[in-house]
Amino acid sequence: MPPVSPCSVGVHKPHPTPMQLVVLLGALLIAAATAYAQASRPSRQYIGPKVRVLSSIAAFKQIEPGVGWVIADERLLWTASDGAVWTDITPPGTTPDGLSSVYALDSRHLWAVRLDMPGDWAERYPWRLLRSTNAGQTWSTLQFDAASFPKLKKTHAQPRELFFADPDHGWFLWRVPTGTQLSAGILLSTQNGGRTWTELDWPPSAHGVAFYTARDGWTTGQPDSNELWVTHDAGQSWTQKSVAPPDSCKDCRPSYDIPKFRNLTDGVVAITFADDTNADGRYVNTTYVTHDGGNSWQAIDVFEKNDPFPGNNGSSCEVDMDVVRVFSDQEHGMRIRTAAGAIEPPYPEELPPRGLTGLVDFVDLRHGWLQYGSMRCFKLPERGVLRCQEVATSTDLLSTSDGGRTFKVI
Repeated sequence: MPPVSPCSVGVHKPHPTPMQLVVLLGALLIAAATAYAQASRPSRQYIGPKVRVLSSIAAFKQIEPGVGWVIADERLLWTASDGAVWTDITPPGTTPDGLSSVYALDSRHLWAVRLDMPGDWAERYPWRLLRSTNAGQTWSTLQFDAASFPKLKKTHAQPRELFFADPDHGWFLWRVPTGTQLSAGILLSTQNGGRTWTELDWPPSAHGVAFYTARDGWTTGQPDSNELWVTHDAGQSWTQKSVAPPDSCKDCRPSYDIPKFRNLTDGVVAITFADDTNADGRYVNTTYVTHDGGNSWQAIDVFEKNDPFPGNNGSSCEVDMDVVRVFSDQEHGMRIRTAAGAIEPPYPEELPPRGLTGLVDFVDLRHGWLQYGSMRCFKLPERGVLRCQEVATSTDLLSTSDGGRTFKVI
């Protein structure tokens, strides 16, 4: 499954445990998802092969307002009309679960990593690197042999993500299985759009990378994004940075998002501080900004959750020198918070009830996409007693152009 985009978190979909009901439950879920899709999208148009869109979403990213991609039902789809029309741009020859990573620099330049064959990839290295310069209308294969890189060959690493700062300068992060909570990664870099790659020294982790020039980038470190690191030489070396905790949680442990910079000096980062001395769990959510390239940081939003919405920091996305956080549950709906305050918008009326938001991606403080999954209670036997097992039955992609006050299904 492709990695989640930097502004997004994954969705956990619970599954029933009694093996004897797996087949029956699967049939029920497919029937429910198909019936809802047919009932709610009679005028949906698609260019290219007809695919059942949005019955499952693995990842998505909005490049600019109304323009972006989504991996739905194992297909890569593109829109330039905020979902009014979706174009299937899946690279030819892609098999189910074949797409490992996708990166779109702008409305023309895309890269993708594809698994070409099943089996023991550590022996056969079946990863293929692809590039498009026309928004996925055509794809070209880039020569890439994982076996030619010493670290990749020795560690059985797997692709984590691609990131490009411009059409030429990019990075290819791989995750090394460790069997522990520690995150180990291998980082490659290119200066010619992916035609050739150089293996760099070990990065701080495999949590992800973000570069804002051909030389300046950020990542987080061990073990649970508790460290913040910066590079000014394109990833050849890294320097650890730190952010002072808020006065209300001076001895708390930080968990960093990867900062987002709009230029060399101005950036923003979301940080959750955990109070490990509190047995019940205490978390302080913060938004920090910098105006000197990350040498110093100032808090613009500090709050502790005291509402019924579950989760510590929800789904967060750094945009426009602020952080958009989305919280939701099946009973209370959705809450969206920025440094300016919080709102609780209604879901579109056509959506089925009892839903949760999952992946979230905002391109600015007004324009964003988020994933909505409807849930259904299936009565399943557990130790002789029928209990409610919440199972996702359909998934929709929502779009807002007014900062989350209203949403539409796309």
